[in-house]
Amino acid sequence: MRPGQFAVTQATAINTDRTAIEAMRPSWLRLLFWVVLFQLAWYFRPLQDLLLHGAMADPDDFLRLHEVRNWLAGQGWYDVSVPRMNPPEGGDLHWSRLIDLPIALLTVLLSPLAGAEMATRLAAAIWPTTVLCLTLATLIAICERAWPKTNPFVVILFALTNIAALAQFAPGRIDHHNVQILLVFVMLLGMMSGRHWLGHAGAGFCMVLSLAIGLDNLPFIALLLGWLALAWVFDLEDAREGLLRTAAGIVLGLAVLYPLSVPLGQWMAVRCDSLSVVYVSAMALAAAGFAALGFVNAQNKAMRFALAGLVGAGALAVTALAFPECRAGPYSALSAELTGRWLSQIHEARGIVDFASRFGAANYALLVYIALLLAAGIVLVRRRIASSHLLPVLAVLAICLVLSFLQVRALRLGVFAAVPVCVILADLAWRHFSAAPGRSHPAAMFMTGLSALFLISPVWLVVANAVLPPPGNPASAAVAGDAPEWSRQGNVSSICNRDTDFSFLATLPPGLVLNDLNTGPAILVFTGHSVVAGNYHRNGRAILETMDFFAADEATARKIATRRKPLYVAYCQPLPVAQPSVPSKKGSSAESIGRRILDGREPAWLQRISPAADRLNVYRMASDG
Repeated sequence: MRPGQFAVTQATAINTDRTAIEAMRPSWLRLLFWVVLFQLAWYFRPLQDLLLHGAMADPDDFLRLHEVRNWLAGQGWYDVSVPRMNPPEGGDLHWSRLIDLPIALLTVLLSPLAGAEMATRLAAAIWPTTVLCLTLATLIAICERAWPKTNPFVVILFALTNIAALAQFAPGRIDHHNVQILLVFVMLLGMMSGRHWLGHAGAGFCMVLSLAIGLDNLPFIALLLGWLALAWVFDLEDAREGLLRTAAGIVLGLAVLYPLSVPLGQWMAVRCDSLSVVYVSAMALAAAGFAALGFVNAQNKAMRFALAGLVGAGALAVTALAFPECRAGPYSALSAELTGRWLSQIHEARGIVDFASRFGAANYALLVYIALLLAAGIVLVRRRIASSHLLPVLAVLAICLVLSFLQVRALRLGVFAAVPVCVILADLAWRHFSAAPGRSHPAAMFMTGLSALFLISPVWLVVANAVLPPPGNPASAAVAGDAPEWSRQGNVSSICNRDTDFSFLATLPPGLVLNDLNTGPAILVFTGHSVVAGNYHRNGRAILETMDFFAADEATARKIATRRKPLYVAYCQPLPVAQPSVPSKKGSSAESIGRRILDGREPAWLQRISPAADRLNVYRMASDG
């Protein structure tokens, strides 16, 4: 069958069975039931740990919970500092209260029924699932626009087995990353709903909302604006109206969200790492440029391209000239030392090439996965098997591929955005196998299911890691009989994250704890102590001193402790299968304090006071230390 005939056949099939598809469409209530059931089944152990022990996967989740508690206790809306971090100055934070709002609301509603402590844990379980359901509803709508015969259950299958969903929508993931994924899909849906005035306007508003929550999506939004301009250049359907409506949405977003994010007295303050006058100016210039392009009637594509380029380059140039301190990006204010020693060690902030060189070539699997699905989508559109509504989805995939060379975390959005292409290919596979003469329905189902396996992103990672194991994959450092008791409890996190890990520390009189960076937020949640630092870049000196303390020789570490004057030192033991080699401070040949603590050979001025079986090593500073 020639491609043209195949396209006609598929178009006819779409029209003839659309009524049947609508008749068999499951209710939203049933879809919700299956999503919640999956969450309960797949995350049974993590959910149990969250509700019984307050365990969450990431230090940022603990700090988010601490922020919510501070706000409910009376901290101001605009004050997102952390008073018990980096005393006496307090921890300076760039986060947004907009994420705290729904979590706090759930906590307040649940407190009369469950008590204050359990209410926060229930809120931490409910909120990610709520965001997941909203994301799935948006994704289903996107798939239906790109492929009218979409079966919502197939969308949910590919979405729930997606590595981004498995990582970012688990119970306890209350940091902002899952909301940012949702907002990207709302932007995408708005761009695909060009015939409705709310579509592009909603996309523009969500761009500003995303920036107000955090700058994670900043490069993506910049490239998405570029895509909208290119759509105008090539005179795609509703492109002109799309520019005008997007501009209106951006202006509305700035008018509503900037006052909610920044107090009036700081509207002109330059902040490179959060929504400030820098990004307000850039977005306002983009909106003005879009509005101007929307009223241009140039027919020549070369002229359109030149005008669009002039608008983009002009907005960038004006912003760069007006705010030179932010030319290097959101982390412009970081010192060279902090960038080199700390920021460069954050894995998700690395480009895919650097990431793969450190952790193995198998990590290219997702890059190949997205690239192949992008190519497949282009073929589907060019052969008119899929409609042009799929183009914005393909634009997102292309953007994620480009951004992955800057930050590998762009791939987690890319594999999620590939779901519509997976849905179309799976449906085409079913139609192909079921139409084969003499093939039974079960056989067609089996062949389709086998084909669908190659469209599920975790399968690519599993196969890639089997074929290309990561370099230096550590063998177990301890057999089960020699491993510490805490490591044999099952479902052990890479960080100390259970209330039982901190139960001893919580019994001690409140004081300042010199902690490893990942443990700081959990100490704030589970105890009444203050901490020196966490992984939050505005507190650069505290981060470096903490790193220096555990990587330094005894004399240097003691100087840092004397300067900081902690009452306690806390260090979380890593998993036995991945014991790290704690580095020594540059220029020092002596063994580091961190290494000595892990080996149980701490110096005399650190007196271990926690039980030997505890995972969190707690030490009291000697009175003369």
